[in-house]
Amino acid sequence: MGAHRAELLAGLHALANGTPHENVIGGTGATAGPDADSDAGTWAFGGSAERAAQATTALRERFPAFAAAHDEVSERFGGALGGDAATFALHVALARLLLAAELRPGAVVGRGVGEVSAAHLAGALDLPDACRLVAQRDAPGSDALALTGGKPTVPVLDAGSAPFAEAGAFLDFGPEPFPDAPRSAERLVPGDGRAVGRGLVEALARLHTSGATVGWAALFGGGPRPRAVPLPTYAFQRRRFWLQEPPPADGAPVAAYASEGGPR
Repeated sequence: MGAHRAELLAGLHALANGTPHENVIGGTGATAGPDADSDAGTWAFGGSAERAAQATTALRERFPAFAAAHDEVSERFGGALGGDAATFALHVALARLLLAAELRPGAVVGRGVGEVSAAHLAGALDLPDACRLVAQRDAPGSDALALTGGKPTVPVLDAGSAPFAEAGAFLDFGPEPFPDAPRSAERLVPGDGRAVGRGLVEALARLHTSGATVGWAALFGGGPRPRAVPLPTYAFQRRRFWLQEPPPADGAPVAAYASEGGPR
């Protein structure tokens, strides 16, 4: 990974030398889930609105698919996103970005407003009903809602009792760490000072190097189309095998031979 040529070269040199480097993301070769082509493990939705706005601004600037999904959710709230609505919009837009990248959850889990996010991403609530439920959370005491609901197409885990296995991917979509998350959890919105966009790409790179298929082009719509570059499996060796003796004085032709024999 790298933001410019110098960072990419530094990572490439480290890869060639077999030395660890912050710009090199490696994997074990293990699959990310039962279906390595698309299953991105458990998607967890939690966190409060305190950091949601900051993360949203950074992600909107970098990822067009995120911005488009965020606009769709924002319109449901009349363009005013605050409280639970801001966190819900972040959850949904991030999830739509990963879905556009051809990834899908093997299961979902939520805490707080993240329970609504998880239900929506699982297919149990459509977007209008989910937004209405979030709006009611921000305005307690309002009338009860009549929600249609649907059958989930993805398993919904109970955050209070479901154990989270260390094996397999666990993607945390919240602006704060998901409670009781496994040590292997991937924070899509890091809180350790890393740029938000880089944290997201690092998490997806680890999925990629663990066997999942990531549709990278969908992440960077509107910019240069990314492409996979096959690297050589050996170091380049340049060695000439041509005879260097000057031609004979009488002008007779000279045959040059390569190391494996035979005229050239």
